[in-house]
Amino acid sequence: MPRDMDDPIMIFDSATQPERLVVMLGLKGENGQTVMVLVEFDVHKDRTFVNLVT
Repeated sequence: MPRDMDDPIMIFDSATQPERLVVMLGLKGENGQTVMVLVEFDVHKDRTFVNLVT
């Protein structure tokens, strides 16, 4: 999945979480639907900041 995040189909703002982006990938799930992941930038985790894929 990380390689697919390098070349996403589409990126847009989350409709429900203003601090997150939705990334549509060129992958299909077991049910045939397009895979989408949520990304939140600059999340404080264990004394450092990370970009969190939820």
